[in-house]
This record gives sequence, C-alpha cells and structure tokens, in this order.
Amino acid sequence: MPSADYSLKHYDAYVRWDGRCLVLGNAAIERRWAAIDGLPQALSLRHGEKEWLAGALPGPSSAAPGAQAAAEVHIHAHIAPLDILGADALVVSWEGAGLCWRWCILPGLAAIGCQLWRHRSAPIASVAQAEIAAAASGVEGADAQIQAETLLGGSAGEALPDRCERWALAPIHLRLVEASFQDRTDLHDELLQEREWLLHPNEARLALRGVLWSLEDSLDGRNLTLLKEAPLPAVRPLPCPHDLLISGSGACHPSPLAGLGLRFTLELCGHGVDGSARFADDDAIGDGYRWWVLAGRDSADRRAVLQSLQRALRAVDAQAWGRILSNTWGDRSRDGALNPQFMAAEITAASALGVEVVQIDDGWQRGISANSVQAGNGVGVWEGFHAADEAFWSEHPQRFPDGLAALVAQAQQQGMEFGLWFAPDSAEEFAHWQRDAAAVLELHQRLGVRWIKIDGVKARTRLAERRLHAFFARVAEHSRGQLRFDLDVTAEVRPGYWGLINVGPVFVENRYTDSHRWWPHHTWRNGWQLARWMDPQRLRLEFLNPERNAQLYGDDPLAPSTWPFATIVAMSLPFSPLAWCELQHLAAGDAAAAAQLIAIWKELRPRWQASIIHPVGPSPDGLNVSALVGVHDQGLIILALRGIGTRMTITLPLSQLGLSFPRSAAYCHHGHGHASIGNDELSISVTTCRAHALLEFLGVSR
Repeated sequence: MPSADYSLKHYDAYVRWDGRCLVLGNAAIERRWAAIDGLPQALSLRHGEKEWLAGALPGPSSAAPGAQAAAEVHIHAHIAPLDILGADALVVSWEGAGLCWRWCILPGLAAIGCQLWRHRSAPIASVAQAEIAAAASGVEGADAQIQAETLLGGSAGEALPDRCERWALAPIHLRLVEASFQDRTDLHDELLQEREWLLHPNEARLALRGVLWSLEDSLDGRNLTLLKEAPLPAVRPLPCPHDLLISGSGACHPSPLAGLGLRFTLELCGHGVDGSARFADDDAIGDGYRWWVLAGRDSADRRAVLQSLQRALRAVDAQAWGRILSNTWGDRSRDGALNPQFMAAEITAASALGVEVVQIDDGWQRGISANSVQAGNGVGVWEGFHAADEAFWSEHPQRFPDGLAALVAQAQQQGMEFGLWFAPDSAEEFAHWQRDAAAVLELHQRLGVRWIKIDGVKARTRLAERRLHAFFARVAEHSRGQLRFDLDVTAEVRPGYWGLINVGPVFVENRYTDSHRWWPHHTWRNGWQLARWMDPQRLRLEFLNPERNAQLYGDDPLAPSTWPFATIVAMSLPFSPLAWCELQHLAAGDAAAAAQLIAIWKELRPRWQASIIHPVGPSPDGLNVSALVGVHDQGLIILALRGIGTRMTITLPLSQLGLSFPRSAAYCHHGHGHASIGNDELSISVTTCRAHALLEFLGVSR
C-alpha cells in the first residue's frame, strides 16, 4: 500500500499510514517514521506527553547490508499472537528495499518491538560468522583446565551496516545504565553487573556490547529501556563490534547534528541479519533478533513494563510459571541410581513435600550421554545423538524395561506432572531439528510428559539458531503450548537469558555440595540480582539437601547445614523453584517444615504471579537483610531473608515501589519477622539470623 490511507486498531493499539508517514502506538507510547528510499527514518518517539527525539537525523534510522533503494513502501497490518505462545498484538510489516521490518505493539503496554527480515531473493553481502569464545563444555569435569575466556572482537571481519535504531535524543541530562549479564554459570557466579554513566558531551564515543540498557532523563525520571532478544555477545554467532553507540554532540556526527544544538546520538546495532544464503526449514522463523523500545515513568514503572512484556511473550499457560519442580541430578548419583523403584520413592517423597513436577534428568533414555556414569572408553556423546543411536530417545531398556508409563501414572495419581531431560542434536547446525521435535512430541502424546529440561545446546551459527528456534516453534504449535521447557544456560553456546524469552524458565545454575560449590545465600543473591531486570518467575533456582557433605564446609558460618531447611526452600519460592536433590533422603523434620511453607506459598502464589516484583534492600551477601516485594492490585507480598549480620530491618520509600499506601501492618504467614507502612515508608524486619519472613499486606490499594 504505497500511497493509500490505511489504519487498523486493536483495543487502544493503532497503526496509521498515509503514504508518507507511518504511525504506530497505543495510549502509552507512539512512534512515527517516514520513508527514505524504502527505508524507515525515525521522526518521533513519544511516551505520554514526553518527546524523546530531537528530530529526524538525515538518512534511514535502520539499515542492513546490501539494502537496495526502493521507490515504494508496502504496509501490511494484522492482529496475531506474539511467537505462537504470546498475547495478541498488532503486527505491522514495512516492506521496502528488499527488507521487511515487522513492528509489534501490545494494547496498553509502553513497548514497541521490531524484527528485521529479508527476502530470500535479496542480495545481502556476506558477513563472517564469529569465532565463539572458549566456553564451559557442559560435560561435567571437562572444564577444570579452562583458565580464561576470550570475548569476541572485531577480528572476524569488518562490521557491515547492521543498524536497528539511530536517534538524536531530545533530553540533554541523561543517565545511562547498562545491565551486563553473564551466563555459562558453570564458570561464573556473578551473573549481573550494572554500570552507570551521567552522559556528558565530552563522551565522544561510548561503544557498548550487550542486550539491555536503560536511559533516564535526570530531570523527570522518565526512562527508555532498550532490549534485544539475542544471546549474550560472547556467544552470539554473528560478529558485532558494538550493540549500543552513544556519541556527544559534534564528537562523531557533526553533520547530522547540525542545527539541533547540544544533543546525544544513539545507535542500537546488531539486528542479526546475516549474509548467509541458508535459511531454517521453516519460513515462519524470523531472520534477525527482535529488539524492543520500552518507556517508563520512573524506575518502578520501568520494571513493571519490562516484567509485563516478558509475561506477554509467554501468555499461553501463564499459570505454569513458578511451578515447583524436582530433579535428582543435584545429589550427584547422576543416572546411576535410576530405576522404577528409585523413581517411585522419589514421586512419593515429592508429593509429600508439595512438588508439582517430577523430572528425570539425563539417563532415562537409551542413548548414553557424555555425563552418564557409563560414559568413557569411547562411550557417551554430547552431540551427534542420532548418529550414535537411532533410538537414542527411547526409554532405557535396562533401567526402565517396562517404560515410563507407570511412573507417569503414579505422579498423576498423586497430583503431579512428569518431566524429562532432552538435548536437541547440535550436530550439523541442528540438521535433525525436525526429528528432535517429533521425538519430544511423541513423548508428550504417548506419555503425557509436559516439562522438558533442554541441555547440550551448541548454537554456533545463525543457521543453527534459526533451526533451534524452529524446533521450539514446531513443538509449541503442535502441543498447543502444553509442552514447557527449561532452558539451561550453564554452559556452551546457548540462547541465554534473553534469546528465547517465550520458551520457558531459564535453568540458571548447576551447584553441588559434593564439589563444595553451593551456598544458599549465593543462590538467593543471583536470583535477587537478576530480578532487577528479569521476571523472577523466569528463573529456575535450586535448593539442595543441606546435610549432604556438611563435613566439606568445616566451621563455615554460611555453610548450607547452618541454615534451616525451610529458609533454604523459601529462597527459591519467588522464582521457579527447583528441588535439586533426592527427596527421599531428606531428613523427615526438614521435609515436614518445608512442606508446611510450600502449602502456604501455593495459596499466595496466584497473587504473586499477578504482582510486579521488586528487589529491595542491599544486594544479598549472607549477612544483611534483603527482600523481594510483589505489588498487586490488592496489596503486597514480601519474602525477606536475613543472613548472619546484626541488622534486622530495612526501610525504603514507597515511591521506590511506585506506591502510596495508608498506614498499615503486615500479616506474617511464615517465618520470623514483621513489616509496616507509615510516613510513606515501608519497613521490613527479620528478627532472627539465618531466617526468612513471608509477609503480606491486604485490603489496601494503590
């Protein structure tokens, strides 16, 4: 539709095209573009009454290598779910210059996403694939000699134009925050670092690599968040010298800024469109990484918009987030203990504890992986599964001679669901993704399996990424969203925290007492820190049996065995909890105390799932008091933890949560503590060391 007027609405979301200008927005946010040789030029970005752009910079604001000038632009719009499992959105396609920009907007949410596609026939210049940095292998014990990692540099080839956005910013007093994430957690434990700049024109060229940034106007607190749905830079297969470039006025772009006065320019790069002539075998899979522009009124609203977006991307079966899952791998018998009797005892113990999904890790299957107790002497693979055994993904004939159906039925009879471990075959750039999808769907249809832990992924190229995405899309479509995945980010080359938001929770870390590598407060710290940007319910975080290997910790005052087991369990509940142990071997008293807490939590969980969740207090360190606070329409839910320090109380202004409540006191559902609201402040206390407090305010409104 190059010239005819065109419009479409979806609730408060709207698109308009008059042949010259495209307008996309809703009640919270609006963007406008003009066409230059078939390419979009950003004209305006408004959040309410606030305009973020100083005007249009010359030339297109988004570009890709090899784009061909075009006289016509074709605009199409429709209403469709985001990524099969997401909420319904207004989707707008801009086709021109051999490329297609697909914008999407949800009703009522201050967020606009875009993904760049290219036609198969478009002549795109070649871009070299990246050399992936040294990484955790995922094979246990194989990483002991890894001393360092080398991040991607510019040596893979000169960068070609890959611009997502290019703006001249209207505000001149800006604070930039970079959220820098670390996956491959077999080698790392500090998973989030934040850097901050108060921008100044002398900042001639600020070139950053990552996936998430926030830009705040210091004068009014309003902010923009830029999010890229992509793997982290160190493992992204397409080289990109920088993902975000901010330049002071006149430092790098004197000509484009002429007449605009003192301004900062911003470029978001790395859209992921490469020069490969090879595509995934499914035309429904997008070519580039989708990016989002989100707007907030303040820091609390920024978190609300970001969490709401993550939930909208997985709107189907949303109540499944936060389910309590058990997996015996954490007690280190690996697959050596697996048999029907062992698993029957696990199911009984899981039911008594309050677990909702019983999952068997690596070893249920006939094929032998490199992590099996049977691996060695040329036996055991970590990719090439189909080549190693045509029936790799059938039940193990010795461990489970009668299959898994009886165990699945036992779990269902006791009110639980069943899960398994699975590794899509990375060999030949996931050439067997369709067979893998069929294998997972067969397990779902034949046995009723609904939870799958995804491991062993090595998406080393863009084609591998596309095929991996196609695998998940095929399974989601054919199971109607009833198959749920945990995505392991502990090693290798994987989508990470942001590469596949819609697929399921992120399996964050492998931690074991056998190797003296698990402390409960570290798990709480990692979840708390990641929750500054991620929806906590997207994080699969573990608790273990604290009595195992207690001797390895000596007189360490923060050793797992020094914490009450119910408090250890409490640390996982705000996330997607993982019982990472053999439950049948828990001490009876510990299991009973945790079961009481879990029963209470399940009553609160629907309100927690409807909450915007805020980390408050200092970053956890095993000594201080910290908390997660869920804000919902009727009140607050608080899970607070105290370490071994003497301070028992934290206080924060209600404005930090975007609230203004009348004076009131909280009810303590479990643990040792209290909370109160007064003088526009929230006070939270945990009265005992190594303890938790589960608190709730009800009957108040925002």
